[in-house]
Amino acid sequence: MLRTLVKNSTSNVSVNIIKMVISFIMAPVVVKALGNYDYGLWELVFSFTGYMSLMDIGMRPAVTRYVARYNAKNDRASLEKLFSTAFTFNATIGVIACSSLVTWALLNPEVLAAQDADPKRYMFFLAIVGVQVLFQFPGYVAECFHEGYQRHYLKNNITIVNTIIGSSILYYLLTHDYGLVTLALGSAISICLKYIIFTLLLIFPRFGAFRVNLKDVSLSMVKILLTFGSKTFIQSLASVIAVTVGSVTVGIFLGPAMVPFFSIPARLITYVTDMSMTATNAFLPMFSHLHSKEEYENITKMYLVSTKYILGITFPLLVGVSLLGKAFIARWIGEEYIINGTTVMYLLLAGHVLMIMNPLHQRYLTAINSINVLAKMRVYAAVTILALAFILVHPLGKEGVALAFLLTAILFEPYILLYTCRQLNITVVHFLQSVIYPLIIPCSAMGLLLLLANMTYTIESYVEILTTATLCSLVYIVFFYFISISREEKDLLLVKIKQRVAR
Repeated sequence: MLRTLVKNSTSNVSVNIIKMVISFIMAPVVVKALGNYDYGLWELVFSFTGYMSLMDIGMRPAVTRYVARYNAKNDRASLEKLFSTAFTFNATIGVIACSSLVTWALLNPEVLAAQDADPKRYMFFLAIVGVQVLFQFPGYVAECFHEGYQRHYLKNNITIVNTIIGSSILYYLLTHDYGLVTLALGSAISICLKYIIFTLLLIFPRFGAFRVNLKDVSLSMVKILLTFGSKTFIQSLASVIAVTVGSVTVGIFLGPAMVPFFSIPARLITYVTDMSMTATNAFLPMFSHLHSKEEYENITKMYLVSTKYILGITFPLLVGVSLLGKAFIARWIGEEYIINGTTVMYLLLAGHVLMIMNPLHQRYLTAINSINVLAKMRVYAAVTILALAFILVHPLGKEGVALAFLLTAILFEPYILLYTCRQLNITVVHFLQSVIYPLIIPCSAMGLLLLLANMTYTIESYVEILTTATLCSLVYIVFFYFISISREEKDLLLVKIKQRVAR
């Protein structure tokens, strides 16, 4: 079981790193090809489609949970009902979402157009996005089935190949003066192809031999999924609002052309936090499996140790962003984006540190069906960040929106940590001693070295940034090994290494 968890988590992190590298390469190309207005519009429209993805009312985490649960009980009949019901439900939602976007494209694409721009370009853009969501919704079900069977490595390998090929084609086209419609078309083809492959694989016996059978579509199964999913839906809606409210608020009140000055510094930070969240994906079916077998002590131990290692990767990355982020953005996209986005970056960074201190809480609470309080807190947090963003954007601009994010994290994240610890039957002090305290000295040592490097010489080029980050990371790894890893964990690590060498 541990081997499967490590394999899946490593695979999830690997695919996220590859996506991050590709995004680093593509981002300046996209910004240059689209310009600030169309790039800001791209961010706004896909924030909107993020809201549309919630139309399945929490179906995705529900599917993942019940696939793991029914598989643990060898309940084939329920798995078949689950697949047919969820796929049909989500396909219906996809048709509705696609129809809405295509109708918008035909009737009023001018609302998106810049002054003196051809509205036909935006009509095609919306229509392409509509076709994309048509395939995405049923594709989500296939993806969740692979996750429920803990086949993260499979879907990640497909995603890696798909992303590399699609991005290579887009890179060529965007560097040859193609713009918004080309980017949307290339992205849609890549995403649709990925979900088609996920779905087709499930037809084969090796992957479950699942096919949609209308006789298996069950209202009782819909009720089961929506009863559970409605709880995660509220939480997911609140989380999407928290993530997208920044770009949306800036775009509405300050205009699409101002969005890049908020979203680019934000993106640098979310690359790191997304890696943290991606690493947690494999834990939902694992926690669900252990909970169904009432192995509560194993859950708590796994939760604490895994959280420490996840933060052991993400915390030093955030330290690096805080001290090398300005130099990187100036070299990566352009100096104007860091001149106008430094304060935004630091405010968002502080908020994200608070949000990822307890990265496994959502997976664990979802797995044990104990998310009512969490859902309420996320709703309160979403309302708070919306209100604060609308209030602060006028006097403080985009920096006010970033401040709203930080203030909301300060208000709500400590209570969410307390609630999670109660469900684990541990104290917050025990959590901090097990997870956070062991990372303070290694992260501090790395931060001091980076400060010294910034004071000693000017860091500008990619080579200088990479060299500085690598040397400081090596120091961090040494401190982490001797301070953060317990004797038991070191012994286990040595055993695993010896087994690898023996092979």
